[in-house]
Amino acid sequence: MHKTSPPLQPGTVLKNMYMKPSKISTANLAKQLNVSSKTISDIINNRARITLDLAVKLSTIFEPKPDFWLNIQTNYDLWNATDGNRGTDDPFYTFMQISGDAILKLIGVENPQNYESISIVLK
Repeated sequence: MHKTSPPLQPGTVLKNMYMKPSKISTANLAKQLNVSSKTISDIINNRARITLDLAVKLSTIFEPKPDFWLNIQTNYDLWNATDGNRGTDDPFYTFMQISGDAILKLIGVENPQNYESISIVLK
């Protein structure tokens, strides 16, 4: 499987490409956007997403239009929701295929023949 590097986290783009060159602090940007400093901090630290509302507000302060902010957020989200982020789960999936019913019995499934796995998500 071909693995690609993840797209830049939207908060990293905001901080390094817009806030730093403009010398705008988290508190100052939050005040200009009429949001809390925690909101901006959470976005910069990848604990929150750039929402539609925030994308519109960001476009009033920085040059890019709202679709720029939404696109970088969507690209980042899609990469994380698809095979772009399949690092450590590949060996686990192989282990599950090899072990078959044994792993299901180990985790307490009483009747492995009737067990239907849908997906495995590891973060």
